[in-house]
Amino acid sequence: MMEKSRSCLAFPRELSAKIFSDKIVIAVEVTDQPGGLSSILCHLDKVGINIEYLFAFVTQTTTAALIVFRVEQVDEAIKVLQENGVRIVPGDEVYQI
Repeated sequence: MMEKSRSCLAFPRELSAKIFSDKIVIAVEVTDQPGGLSSILCHLDKVGINIEYLFAFVTQTTTAALIVFRVEQVDEAIKVLQENGVRIVPGDEVYQI
């Protein structure tokens, strides 16, 4: 049996809210350059945090993208990312994109 698709491409805001409402996700800002996502994922890999799924969004700025992902160890992931200078994007900013 195939798993339900989790594509957020062109979803209306109401539907996006339902997708994220039952799970805690982390949104981070990623530099828009080769290796930007890889550098963030390496921080999580070093401490053994597995990503269950992620979504990528293009923001209105030309210097950053937005990555929203789900992990089981949310608090630990946020701590590791912040310690490594990764900007965690607050939920109210995510829903304004």
